[in-house]
Amino acid sequence: MPPNIFCAAAIADTLSIWDLADLTVAVGSIAGPGPPNYLNMSRRVVVREGYAYVCSQNDNALSIFNISTPAAQTPAGVIRVAGAPNFLSACNEAAFIGKNHICAIGQLDNSLVIINIANPAAPTYVTSLRGGGAPPWMSSPRAVCVSGNYAYVATAG
Repeated sequence: MPPNIFCAAAIADTLSIWDLADLTVAVGSIAGPGPPNYLNMSRRVVVREGYAYVCSQNDNALSIFNISTPAAQTPAGVIRVAGAPNFLSACNEAAFIGKNHICAIGQLDNSLVIINIANPAAPTYVTSLRGGGAPPWMSSPRAVCVSGNYAYVATAG
């Protein structure tokens, strides 16, 4: 796959791919809130091994798209639900943990959620760290970065 830029557009509810050699024309895009795309207020996209993982704030979802053919992206899988059991309310950020896991933030659930993505068609909840106020200090998390064995979370509360 040639070098591309991936863009999650919150207002347009869209995942778009742009070729770095020609930024005047989109290579491909996929849009739509709710099923099957769950891109309502898409906030963050991370890409690995032919898949794009998109955090969608208003759909409370981490949506996964097969991007092996950039001009014809297709939904591959999704994990969603505010509150129990997935704690992805206002999902707005994600970072990879090793090869088979991703962590995502559920801003309104005050959560950092670990998701198994070994099978992109069937992502599964593993565990989460939740709670504002006193430790774990997860009130309104906004950003996450993973380095080695540590996840660094920035919060607004």
